[in-house]
Amino acid sequence: MTLTATELAARYALLCRSTQADTQDDPRGAHLASHLSALRTLLRHDLRALGRQGSPDDFADICFELEQELERFQEFCAFPPLAQKFVVAFGGGFSAGKSSLINALLGKRLLVTEVDPTTSLPTYLLKGPEDAIHAQNLFGHHVELSDEEFLSLTHDELARYGSNVSRLLRSAIISRQDFPWQNLALIDTPGYTKHEDQQHSERTDEHIARTQLNSAQAIVWVIDARQGCITEDDIKFLASLRPEIPRLIALSRADQKPSEDIADILKGIRATLETRNLPFLDVVAVSARKKDWPFTPILEQLARWNGAPRALRFAHNFKHQFTRYSGHLDDERRQAQQHLNRLNRILGLSDEEAIQEDAQELKNKTNGQLQTAERLQSELGALRHRFFAELKLVGDHVGIAMPEPSALDLLDDVAGFNLLDALRQLREAEGKPAPDEPASLRELGQPGETPKITAFLNGETDVALDSHFAADLDIHCRETYARFLAAVIGHGQAALSEMQGALFLKLLESLGLPDIRVELLAQAREIIPDELQDFLSVIDEHKLNRHFLFDSLILCRSGDAISSENMRLLAELGAILDLETKTVAGLSALAGRVSGIHCRTELLSPEIVEIRPWVHLIFKNFEKYKEVQIKAFKAPWQGIKFRAELISEIRDMNYSIMDCHSYGNEGFFRKGALFAKRVSVASDFDRLKKKIERFVESEISPTLDDFNSFLREVGCKTLSTNIISNIESISSDSDYTGDDWCQNMEEACNELDEFMNDMDSLVSSLSDKLAESLSISSEIYR
Repeated sequence: MTLTATELAARYALLCRSTQADTQDDPRGAHLASHLSALRTLLRHDLRALGRQGSPDDFADICFELEQELERFQEFCAFPPLAQKFVVAFGGGFSAGKSSLINALLGKRLLVTEVDPTTSLPTYLLKGPEDAIHAQNLFGHHVELSDEEFLSLTHDELARYGSNVSRLLRSAIISRQDFPWQNLALIDTPGYTKHEDQQHSERTDEHIARTQLNSAQAIVWVIDARQGCITEDDIKFLASLRPEIPRLIALSRADQKPSEDIADILKGIRATLETRNLPFLDVVAVSARKKDWPFTPILEQLARWNGAPRALRFAHNFKHQFTRYSGHLDDERRQAQQHLNRLNRILGLSDEEAIQEDAQELKNKTNGQLQTAERLQSELGALRHRFFAELKLVGDHVGIAMPEPSALDLLDDVAGFNLLDALRQLREAEGKPAPDEPASLRELGQPGETPKITAFLNGETDVALDSHFAADLDIHCRETYARFLAAVIGHGQAALSEMQGALFLKLLESLGLPDIRVELLAQAREIIPDELQDFLSVIDEHKLNRHFLFDSLILCRSGDAISSENMRLLAELGAILDLETKTVAGLSALAGRVSGIHCRTELLSPEIVEIRPWVHLIFKNFEKYKEVQIKAFKAPWQGIKFRAELISEIRDMNYSIMDCHSYGNEGFFRKGALFAKRVSVASDFDRLKKKIERFVESEISPTLDDFNSFLREVGCKTLSTNIISNIESISSDSDYTGDDWCQNMEEACNELDEFMNDMDSLVSSLSDKLAESLSISSEIYR
């Protein structure tokens, strides 16, 4: 686009104002900038230096959130009247209709409304003593804008004007004398979805939108009716926002769809939000062009917010990020203490010098880790104290109260019942020790896909969930069981993943329950301690402890990795359900196998094979499993029958050998008779040996192979036996002549007796294994 000389000069003047950084003419501004710079130094230098010594995996996210929150705080410092307002943020994807909706609510065109380009600058609208537009540049200076200049700050500014002023500005503030709400400030955030030409940076629209929305007191989330639903991208973004912020969902451009379609879309959006456990106030459809969809519901909600008390969340949000870091250090300290306890047990039980030396070396290293975690926790506390002291100075300077929130203040928006805290308190009241987190449980916290669950839910396999063990219980017990499953999978999560929601529905079906996910998730947020006792009574009475933990493991690991918070919850759950660490480890390893995270088979708890309804996902070929089970039961009886036949034949052979002893070596006749007798006995022995080989080949070997394959699949140790190898050693000497013939035959018969002992061992081993790994198989197939 070619600009005139006048337009070019105006653009150049705007660029000059937008890049102004000199503070010499503004002592008050210089003083404020100095304090804000001190805050940035604490975050960008001191905190990162601390993080290099030890930090959580999401440390980069913590730093980013802190710096973005500081940038938002700087906006309020530059325009203190904002601190007196209840901020309502309008969010959504690109071209969702946010700006058009705000314009329609205000009855005038203050914001850009073209579909493309779209607004790229976070913009506040509020009541003021005069009509004006101010922006804040990257150096904290106010830049006054005309209406035309502001409306030019769009995503295609570079193509139209050859400039990119919007990237030099943090935010804009439009004040209007006729703004209808005295106590509200509306903010139009950029669409969070990435623009096709957007380069990755800290000021991408997604990051800006998330920061602005998380700092607001309320949210209006806008969805274009032409989409026909709420997208998975919208769901994921909403889940990344603070759940305590109230949200109104607005379906814009309702005139673009028939009325009956709009009703179905609204219903579908509500159902999706509810089943994914995403909070919302209401879902309403609006249109500026059709009276069937008036703005009344939004205007009424804005009026209610206009009368709501103001509650700035900057200090709360800063403290929340520091607490995330502190929580990681608490985990490190706790795990180090657990490792020390284990090493002390090893040192107390072992007298072997090498083990003592290794354990002591590990203990010294763990002691160092414990001391490091404690030191970092102390240094983080000191840094946080300096940060909030500096923050208070800035707040006092601009008239915004910024006290450091207490730990209790951080719980002000959390539901009264916290399942993790309740389980921990109950365990401590019962005098039970703190649970260990076995390696197989921590493995579920590693990122990765869950291909077996994905394939199952996508219908790519012919697998179905079996009837649940609890399916025969009364409706109260089943609903109690399901409600606490909802409490476990919903704990610490802003929203369920799509996979979790779908798998939870499948599990409800296996329990013989209808689709009551919405009710269960709502009830789970309002559980009281007495209901926890009721739940534990149901679990104890019907011996469902392993089943509940395994269901929880599968549901929690469907999709994303289990968070450290939920890992602690699952460990506490195992402890309160009286499950040994090895059982928790076995169930966790099996959950990883069922999900497809790994194919390991060294499971520690043989009782895992009783798990329903997941048995079809545990075994690759369920029909073969049943066939192997039958053969495994049948093989010992075949072996017993065959053994009885062998005993009779071996007894006859022993009699023949004894007869040979009586012939002696005297006389030609006796020598000839002895030779004939020897040939007969040798022939009988060869026939007997071949009979054994045929039996082992046709019956024993296939059964052992199949049964060992089954044992490997469920994670039990395989059977080892000498039967097959001993067949080869049963008198391989084919020369039955000579004076030692009788002795050789006696030794051969002794080897046959050893084979009989091996048969006894096989029968016993099969029986033990069946009792161990299939102890309640009758319940599985009942």
